Amino acid sequence: VYKRQVYANKMGVVIDVAFGAEGIAYVSMMLDGSVQRVDPRTGKTLGVFTSGGGLTRATGLTFGPDGNLYVCSSGDDRILRYDGATGGILGEFAIGITRPEDILFGPDGLAYVTQSSGSDVLRFDGETGAFVDSLSSGGLLSDTRSMAFGPDGALYVSGNASANVVRFDLQGSRRPTLFGTGIAGANGLAFGPDGNLYVASESGEAILQLEERGRQRVFAQVTSPIGIAIAPVPEPTPALMFLVAGGVCLFAARRRDRIRRAD
Repeated sequence: VYKRQVYANKMGVVIDVAFGAEGIAYVSMMLDGSVQRVDPRTGKTLGVFTSGGGLTRATGLTFGPDGNLYVCSSGDDRILRYDGATGGILGEFAIGITRPEDILFGPDGLAYVTQSSGSDVLRFDGETGAFVDSLSSGGLLSDTRSMAFGPDGALYVSGNASANVVRFDLQGSRRPTLFGTGIAGANGLAFGPDGNLYVASESGEAILQLEERGRQRVFAQVTSPIGIAIAPVPEPTPALMFLVAGGVCLFAARRRDRIRRAD
């Protein structure tokens, strides 16, 4: 049984969480088209980091290898790039992506993007934003959402409507295989320090732990979880620990103006 508590409240509709190099949590605000910052040690909201460039219905966000922040602007089918230090708009990274949901940079230097309107994963040049190719799920995914690279080098992708998680072996054939099924409203993904995959079951109102071969158990009961991020904590305070390796599990809840923490 895991204790649940409010971590940062009265923020609006939060969708995704990413952590900067300085350890601050950056959260995408879907309705007001902005990215806000939260101190993960205190839960204090640090205000708007950026809202420029016409950001509309902000969804997934991540820091790139260049240190800049990339945000999906799903309302107008773009991905925007911001200065990772100042929040200043640097321009469009990629355009013409119908309802982009999540973005993640891979060890190959490519940017991986999901679309809530699609079933595949799009890949772009990590520097120029030029389209490279797509990874076909072969119909296994529907309404693609979050992504995470596993310790095995594979890419894991959640399907919200298909209620599953699919694994892409990027070292070999790139053939997709089912990793977890029966996950109602599968959404946010993150690998924990224990090597297991954690999945936000939005409709199932739970954070699930998927062990090797997809065996699952309930990690925490939560109302409509969406995004998950694992963050380091500066000291071994039990109240801030995520499992035994010293991280914090944050997840955003749609229609709930808060971020919760599962200890």
